[in-house]
Amino acid sequence: MAIRDWSTTAGDNDDADSNINWLEGQAPSTVNNSARALMAAIRTQFNINEWFDYGDGAARKDGQNFSLTGTHTTTYHVGRRVRIADTNAVQYGTVSAVTFSSGTQVTVVFDSGSLTATVTGVALGSPAVNPALPDSAAARSAMGLAIGSDVQAQGAVLDDLNTLGANSADSEFLVGTGSGALAWESGDTLRTSIMGAIGPDLNTLGAVSSDGQFIVGTGSGVFAYES
Repeated sequence: MAIRDWSTTAGDNDDADSNINWLEGQAPSTVNNSARALMAAIRTQFNINEWFDYGDGAARKDGQNFSLTGTHTTTYHVGRRVRIADTNAVQYGTVSAVTFSSGTQVTVVFDSGSLTATVTGVALGSPAVNPALPDSAAARSAMGLAIGSDVQAQGAVLDDLNTLGANSADSEFLVGTGSGALAWESGDTLRTSIMGAIGPDLNTLGAVSSDGQFIVGTGSGVFAYES
């Protein structure tokens, strides 16, 4: 038996658990065993205190679906986290659909894996409806960190910049080198990116030597100052 079998009505807990005896006039010899069993039950629940085991017997239908006897559509609502153990492994997932038809039918999107064998136990996380903790979007908004307004949203350009990394030297410029491609450039490489093939040629030409000179093409890829 477990905590799930106990009652919220104190008077009903005298023999609610077969391992614990709190009957009126109980024999003194039962107190020790009852106290130890009580401690063990509390510790067992503490070990999985994020999960609530209601003692619902779940039957596997296939890798993503299981059924429950009775009506549990409110408890197993869409968005609630589920911890399901079968005879092969423990799986974690989120309820994606729930209906009532000859019992409660639950569909789960698992984080990984699927149900492959007989279900031996199912437990639920905190309710996704009116939870104790705010959802992530509400929490960010309350802290003034709403994505897209207070904080820059993720985008392809940011991904490109992150891939590029920091510049490696002084005087480097950020240049688009193709669709979705960026590079740090300087010197002749930068001049070519900005001015095309004439950039390095102009750099070779050097500075003007006197007033009134013009740059003149004197041959293929050749420039000169003339006046």
